[in-house]
Amino acid sequence: MDWYMMNCELLATCSALGYLEGDVYHREPDCLESVKDLIRYLRHEDETRDVRQQLGAAQILQNDLLPILVQYPQEKVLFDAVIRLMVNLTQPALLCFGKVPADATSRHHFLQVLSYLQAYKEAFANEKVFGVLSEKLYNLLQLDWEQRQEEDTLLIERILLLVRNVLHVPPDPTEEQGVDGDASVHDRVLWALHISGMDDLLKFLASAQVEQQWALHVLEIISLMFREQSPEELAAMGQGTAGAEHGEDTRELQSLRQREMAEKRSRALQRTSRHSRFGGSYVLQGVKSIGDRDVVFHKGLHNLKSYSHDLGKEPRRLPRRRQPAPEAEPSRRSARNVRLFLRRFCQDFLQDCYNRLMLLVKDQLVREKAQQHDETYYLWATSFFMCRRFACAPVVRALVLLLRGYARNSARTNHCAARLLHRLARELRMEPLLFQLSLFALFHRLLSDPAAAAHQELVTLAKFIVGKFFALAATNKKAFVELLFWKSPAIVGEMSQGYSSLQEGEGTTRSRVPPWTPQEEQELRELYWKYKEMEGGDIIAAILAQLPSPGRTRRQVVKQLVRMGLASSAKDFPRERKGTRIVLWTQEQEEELTRLFEEFQGSDDVLGNIMKHLTARRSRARVVEKLLGLGLVAERKELYKKRRRKSQGHGPGQAAPGVPAMPAQDSSGEDEDSEEEEEEDEDDEGLTEEHWVPEEGAGQDLAQHLHGEGLAGPLRWLQNCLRRAAEDREEDGVSHPVPLVPLTEENEDAMEDRRFRNLLRQLGLRPPASEQESFWRIPAALTPQQLRRAAASIAHRDPPASPQNLPEPPRCPQDGAAEPPMAALGSDSESEEPVPVPIPVPSPVLARTKRRRELASEDEDEDEDGGSSATDPPPPAPRSEEDEDEDEEDPQPRGRRKRIRCLEEEEEDD
Repeated sequence: MDWYMMNCELLATCSALGYLEGDVYHREPDCLESVKDLIRYLRHEDETRDVRQQLGAAQILQNDLLPILVQYPQEKVLFDAVIRLMVNLTQPALLCFGKVPADATSRHHFLQVLSYLQAYKEAFANEKVFGVLSEKLYNLLQLDWEQRQEEDTLLIERILLLVRNVLHVPPDPTEEQGVDGDASVHDRVLWALHISGMDDLLKFLASAQVEQQWALHVLEIISLMFREQSPEELAAMGQGTAGAEHGEDTRELQSLRQREMAEKRSRALQRTSRHSRFGGSYVLQGVKSIGDRDVVFHKGLHNLKSYSHDLGKEPRRLPRRRQPAPEAEPSRRSARNVRLFLRRFCQDFLQDCYNRLMLLVKDQLVREKAQQHDETYYLWATSFFMCRRFACAPVVRALVLLLRGYARNSARTNHCAARLLHRLARELRMEPLLFQLSLFALFHRLLSDPAAAAHQELVTLAKFIVGKFFALAATNKKAFVELLFWKSPAIVGEMSQGYSSLQEGEGTTRSRVPPWTPQEEQELRELYWKYKEMEGGDIIAAILAQLPSPGRTRRQVVKQLVRMGLASSAKDFPRERKGTRIVLWTQEQEEELTRLFEEFQGSDDVLGNIMKHLTARRSRARVVEKLLGLGLVAERKELYKKRRRKSQGHGPGQAAPGVPAMPAQDSSGEDEDSEEEEEEDEDDEGLTEEHWVPEEGAGQDLAQHLHGEGLAGPLRWLQNCLRRAAEDREEDGVSHPVPLVPLTEENEDAMEDRRFRNLLRQLGLRPPASEQESFWRIPAALTPQQLRRAAASIAHRDPPASPQNLPEPPRCPQDGAAEPPMAALGSDSESEEPVPVPIPVPSPVLARTKRRRELASEDEDEDEDGGSSATDPPPPAPRSEEDEDEDEEDPQPRGRRKRIRCLEEEEEDD
């Protein structure tokens, strides 16, 4: 449709929007009113959608609306109107026409609207556009429910609908004819969505409790993100490298080439060198002609396979306008970077969002709060995310353990377990995952049971699995040895397709990095000098985009630059932070921070009060940096929490007369240390998992101290979590971050303890990286050997026994009166192994607060009784030099050394 054939009023309205000059858009004074007029025109369009077609032909969205959106995001009213107009323009063609029209004229209009939508989608493959949308959505989600107005809620919904509409546009098969691995329009839209941080906001909306009204919108967007993806291919992405994938494509291309050459040779052999005038005629018995006689074939026998009754007939051509609209999407493989991003999104979504989101969607479907056909997204998510989540050894092991009591289980329980095993084996084609000796022993007991007829479903499953095993064992003799081990999905593929990939180094999580050739080093050096002086951009990203050799990662390029001497360290190439620019402070936020600082400047906890009343959510480290940058404070210590000390009485830090002074355990210095540690915790949020590698024996001393402080139960739970993670990583062959989820009140209290969190950090565990994470995690970088060493370092060790024939030295007055030792804590609900009961030791096990109270009460008793007590032990016998030498050779427990040190100080005072 020509621009000059547009309606006059519509043409004048579009001209009043503004004009684009280079990269700068100049809006007209009546820009807002023109946008509202366009919305009004769309509301009154006819059944042919004439206004929509005219605006699409004029490319209003590409040339006017998107530039206005990018350059004027601070104009709230104009921004809302532009979003409303774009939501209307990008709505699906099926929603505009109701269905695919049957008549030729209506179908032509339908296809025309669809072509304009495909042009809109290509225009949205822009990082700036999604960056503005992500920034606006993030600011709206920062508002509490009390501060969020109705207009804000409507804008959140419209932004989600706009993203849904853009992703819903189907691909154009005539335009996108690239090979597998090329970036399509849909891939480029997904990449822009990922770079802008919109994917993180979607995960937040799916997991946040206060944002549950957007559950169906989020699930629909996620389903459209994975519309061209296969769950099997995404699950197998992390098992190989880019070079291995490229090699697989090369082998596939070579096999196709060989097949084509073989067909050419066979056709050449069928052709004779001399033309025969007597080709012969043949009668096809059993194939009737028009009459009752058999068909007479007048060509050679080599053409017999291609015979058909339609041979020689001219096919009937169907005009394009009468052809049905294409519905089936082409099957293709996205670019590798996009698949890696989608795979990581799947992992985070399954780990943090899936259970809650699916529960909310199911509740809305049951209560009939959803719209028509919304249940299809729920069923899609179930089938997509459950093709590979349960395909792992721990799930199969749990099912085998459950089926051991099949005779006592209910029929429903056995049916569910058998159905899940059947889906793993049959639908996912992972029968070798069930080839395990313990499961086969269960099958043997089941088939030998006289009452096996009552469990017919399990019997059928057992015969199917055993039959598949012997069919595989006929070609793979190592299958009998594989019965002894639980298998991961990677090993399942090796058992079925051969072990060649493992021999070549493919399919493993830690494949060897290919060496750099001299030619590649020269190309890397030239690219580095080319982009070295680039300002405001990522040098490594630019090098990766121009690097001829495929399969190189960012980390490999950085290491090679350091190795070649072109850079001093990896710190010379900081990674550009993905997501919205939440570190920036607006002028209103700076004024609010200044006002809060002046208000709470004289309080005991300045920083804590500011964090409670700050409107925008910021980390403690960001607030401290801003206060220092504004010049409101000169040092960080000015923001530490102040502790009030008691001026009367003998507190924990003051000793009674005649008693050596002991340092107070709850001093202001410790508070400052705790504040500094909290600041370090906030600063370390941005560290990657590669930096968290524990040293040998890390956390051992602190763990033993926590054992004595009554945290034996949480330490056993942590130890079991580390061991289970090590076992899972050895069995699966793939490492993923594992969250530490405390399920008991005792473990929850321990996770709030500063000392316990310090132990987690010493062991190499990672704190929550953002507000979307709630739990500490075991990083994927830790190997099973490191996890086992960490678990062994926090195990409880009984103190060595005191030397025989030596009298116990008297306790120092600061140690308090003797108490019976605490009873051993029972087995934690999270632990799976029997816990030995610790042997009581003479030293009492007390909490800090309880210990301080007893120390203070002892000081008062000594003042009243003249410094002695009836319960005091007798004075020690004189110690010889041999005893002292023996003490030096035999190390004592910490509590015993402390008592001996107190005794020596008391003797010196005497």
